[in-house]
Amino acid sequence: MSRHTVREFLRSASCSEDEEVMQSVSSWFKLTEFDESLRKSQSMLRRHDTIFDYDYRYRNDHLAYPSVKPCFVNVHHVIIMVGLPARGKTYISRKLCRYLNWCGISAKVVNAAEYRRKIAGSDLLHDFFDEKNKDAEAIRLKSYEEALMEGKAWLEEDEHHKVFIYDASNCTKQKRHFVYKFCEDNGYKPFFIESLCDDKVILQSFLQDVQKFSPDYVAIDKELALEDFKLRIKHYEDTYEELADKCDNTEREFSYIKTINAGRQYLVNNIDGYLQSQIVYYLMNIHTIKRSLYITAHGECDYNVSQEIGGNNGLSNEGKKFAKALQNYMNSQKIEDLKIWTSSLQGPKETADYISGVKEMWRALDYLDCGEYHGYKFSELAEIFPDMFTNSKGPLDFHWRYPGVLP
Repeated sequence: MSRHTVREFLRSASCSEDEEVMQSVSSWFKLTEFDESLRKSQSMLRRHDTIFDYDYRYRNDHLAYPSVKPCFVNVHHVIIMVGLPARGKTYISRKLCRYLNWCGISAKVVNAAEYRRKIAGSDLLHDFFDEKNKDAEAIRLKSYEEALMEGKAWLEEDEHHKVFIYDASNCTKQKRHFVYKFCEDNGYKPFFIESLCDDKVILQSFLQDVQKFSPDYVAIDKELALEDFKLRIKHYEDTYEELADKCDNTEREFSYIKTINAGRQYLVNNIDGYLQSQIVYYLMNIHTIKRSLYITAHGECDYNVSQEIGGNNGLSNEGKKFAKALQNYMNSQKIEDLKIWTSSLQGPKETADYISGVKEMWRALDYLDCGEYHGYKFSELAEIFPDMFTNSKGPLDFHWRYPGVLP
């Protein structure tokens, strides 16, 4: 509707044409035209997948990641490890990377120590890690920066690359702030994982792994390597600054989790978003301390003797002999606080009864549902169900199911 049309309408309706009324009408038209222009421009922009301010919640604090970027779910993440040597940082990094990739989130670990070994080689003694050794410190800083650059290159290499795990000590506030600034400048979302441990038994276990498997000591005798590594840890301890959420205004805003004494205690701060929540959940359910896992089949059951598919019978005479032999073997291992998992079927439960320990039943350990084939012998299947192995890969195929079983 034009201004002229409105004026004619006012006259025909015997409405006043005073200046105040006409100014109101004019203002209304200006607003209407502006709204229409904005709507058209936004419609055009939306066709190019533009996101407007009101579509997402913005962070307005000065410590956002970065302060001008909305809280996207799929923003690139940098996981920053923190902790003294022999605290399980590399182990956690690799396990977390495997978990994220298994979840469909493309992740990669970059280890700063690998760059240090490329530059300075292996078999470096503890004085190389003394902060007073300025030449060595320059090499270490260079390795930190090159590891960050590799992570950045990997994230930008493919749009599906989402998480870069930065495996380094990051023992001081200065280094952590440097990495945080790196994330802020590149639009990455940082998350810190600090591993703390003062339990002597756990530390001894970690040190033994370092003694056996560390690539830092190749030609040095293992016993000498262990003593040298303890001196290296002392250098790190002299400069170590724990992540602080009370006395440091900057780190108070960091998103992080502290794992204390291999999972005996956790401290979580400022978790933001789905991915960080998933990481916290995973870290609170992994085991960084070594343990033994024994896997065995149950003893022979009556339906095994008759070669039937499925079934839920007890142990045969041979099955009982097997269970007794298993009992003797487990007793010889002298395992304290042994926990036994078994399926809910009769044969496995009877086998577990021969072993001393706390027993827990899991239906997830039951056999596959045999569906229509339940109770048949394998020799009968080719005659009764001739298409079983000709039209499919059969039970050897991971995605195969017996007929009559719901997917």
